[in-house]
Amino acid sequence: MTLISDPTETRAPPPSESTGSKIKKALGPIGLIGVVILKFIGKIKFILPILLKTGGSMVLMVGVYASIWGWKWAAGFVLLLLLHECGHLLVAKKFGLAVSAPMFIPFMGAFIALKEAPRDAWMEACVGIGGPVRVSAGSEINVIQTILGVATATRPRRVQDLLAHRVARVTADFRRH
Repeated sequence: MTLISDPTETRAPPPSESTGSKIKKALGPIGLIGVVILKFIGKIKFILPILLKTGGSMVLMVGVYASIWGWKWAAGFVLLLLLHECGHLLVAKKFGLAVSAPMFIPFMGAFIALKEAPRDAWMEACVGIGGPVRVSAGSEINVIQTILGVATATRPRRVQDLLAHRVARVTADFRRH
């Protein structure tokens, strides 16, 4: 009885794969990626118009303002308007009103369109005050950032720049209303 096989024995070669099975094996991962992409497109078709409308008008507005006052000011101003409009949007959604995505118009501002009228004056007042309240909350964050910046700044010129920038952002919103 021998336990070690004789090395001279020849073994049969493994069966070769057919061309069809090789193609299926190669296309399997590609098919999976395709299914994932189609699923993503199915979800994004609802979001894409909002992204194009809001994002496109924001980019346009930043471009127009950047050509006049520089990109940093333009981006800050447009983001401030976005916060303001999101305040209106959040309050309207809380009351269950159907609203559109924010639209930005250079030199005019931004707006959200109510697709249905508020049911009473209280609801309309709350939606109207939602934007300024949201921006005021953002301004309070800026004040805290300024205080922290002043406390940790090592160069006096940097402190002056921080204060001037923060004051300009806060007062710009109050001048708008």
